[in-house]
Amino acid sequence: MIRLLMVLTVGVALAYGAGPALAQPAPVVPQTGIEPVDTLGNEVNTAVQNAPTTAQGLANTIVPGSGDAAKALVDIAASADPVGAVVGAVLGGLESKLLEVVLEHGKLKERVTTLEADNTKRAVDLQHARALVDQQATQIATLTQQVQSMQSEMAAALGAMEQQAGSLQARIAELERTKGTITAPFKVLDSSGFPMVLIDENGATFSIVGGGSTNIALKQGSHPQIYLGDQASGVSIEAGETNRISIVSGDSAVFELKQDAGQGVMMTATTTEGSVELGSGPGLVGIMVKKGDQPAAGLGTFDGRGIALRVFAASGMVVGAMGENPGAPGTGIAYVGNGTQNAAALAVAQDGSGIVHAFATDGTVGSGLIGGDRMVAAYNAAGNAVVTIGKSENSEGGNVTARDPAGDGIFRAGYNSAVTGGDACVYRAKRQNVFCLGIGAPGMGIGTF
Repeated sequence: MIRLLMVLTVGVALAYGAGPALAQPAPVVPQTGIEPVDTLGNEVNTAVQNAPTTAQGLANTIVPGSGDAAKALVDIAASADPVGAVVGAVLGGLESKLLEVVLEHGKLKERVTTLEADNTKRAVDLQHARALVDQQATQIATLTQQVQSMQSEMAAALGAMEQQAGSLQARIAELERTKGTITAPFKVLDSSGFPMVLIDENGATFSIVGGGSTNIALKQGSHPQIYLGDQASGVSIEAGETNRISIVSGDSAVFELKQDAGQGVMMTATTTEGSVELGSGPGLVGIMVKKGDQPAAGLGTFDGRGIALRVFAASGMVVGAMGENPGAPGTGIAYVGNGTQNAAALAVAQDGSGIVHAFATDGTVGSGLIGGDRMVAAYNAAGNAVVTIGKSENSEGGNVTARDPAGDGIFRAGYNSAVTGGDACVYRAKRQNVFCLGIGAPGMGIGTF
């Protein structure tokens, strides 16, 4: 019986330590927020709280409902009843069972310790896991920010691509619309890189290697122009208010053909010797030949005068001309002079006959040939004939007549058809008679001729 009590006492002491049998506080397992670890901690608490705290509880744990029986056995043993010997064997078995329970409880306690260590390790692992989670959360936040930034960049890139696509579509449409059209400026090079063709806002230039080019000027605000040649010489064609064709040598035009609405048409060929002008306009209708800068000959108008064939002196003065007689329209006239006055003239009378005049130094007619009257005449300063030689008005013979200043005859000698010979007569105005020299008899006779 004492042995039984000792066993019970040792078992209780092994299970709970010395001292009164008090309920053990349940271990506090920290909550981690991780479900598997928290569940394990709860199981440990449940096991500790359910551990038996008294022998009676231990007996109940061993055999359900055996707590009261164990107590009765103890009481019998204490009464020194011989029955205790009988129960001894039973208690011996119970002692063995109790030892197993104590050992099992020790194992349980080791299990609890192991679980606590595991719990601590898992808590540490949990902290590492939480740090890793925090790190991953930071990385996720960073990645989220990067993704958002990439989304913004992609949206901007897509917008730019859409804009570029729109621009390309518009450009394609423009290219389709202007198919076969080339926009200036541009140039065409040969295999050596020499610019054969250059087209810009000023026009087009066609060039050849070694010199020479063709320029087509189409500059805004200027007249179109084509130039063929090089720096030394060339041909220029210009269109506009003044249409012009020029052959240029250096800085001078050696040939020029131009047309101007206000000046008509003018062609000029120039050399170092002089020039030839052919024109049809207010300044010249005809051709003008110049020696140096001075006119030498011309056929046409000159200085507002009518059309004539003119010969010029070295001074540029007209010394000979032939053209329409301004005093008798429809008739011709030719004259020579010294540039300041006429010296001789060949003209046409109103009846169509010819007249030749030789002028005196004062510009009046000195003598003349009158074709219509078949006469040669000498004129005074008043323009009256004072001597005439010509055909007789009475016959086919001729006569010579001397005249007074008014042009009236005062002496005549010539052929007399009545006597088939010559007569000479003098007219005296005061006596109002004519005295003639008789032929074949002395003295003077009256006759007509």
